[in-house]
Amino acid sequence: QLHDHKYRPLPNTNPQKFEVSYNDIFDRELQPLFDKGLESLPGAIYSLVVDSNGYLSTHHSKNQRPLTGNYETDLVNSREKRHYASSQLEIRRAKNITPFLLQTYIRDTGEILNDLSHPIYINGKHWGAFIVGLKPDQLCSN
Repeated sequence: QLHDHKYRPLPNTNPQKFEVSYNDIFDRELQPLFDKGLESLPGAIYSLVVDSNGYLSTHHSKNQRPLTGNYETDLVNSREKRHYASSQLEIRRAKNITPFLLQTYIRDTGEILNDLSHPIYINGKHWGAFIVGLKPDQLCSN
């Protein structure tokens, strides 16, 4: 079911969230790996996976909090189950099939980041990308 692209809108979410059949499995199995990966990458803002449409099922535990109804708070603290395909960068990283892609952009939170993506294949079919967001100064540090 990892190729499930039947995104079902979740009501009363802003930004809009969607659910797919594998959300619970990703939360249970992958979130601890995402959190551990983030801890091991100095200066990283995120270390996650998106499907080929830019859908991000599961985020880091610190960014996967219950919705509060306050847009500014939820934008930062409740980032899971969303499509990240509102810019050419987000679309390119999700669809990228080259060994890696490094891009710079302004995130929806206003942060300027370097985004590194690496394609993910499941059973020989392109699924999406492993993405890492880094502060630009991290690329220049020793």
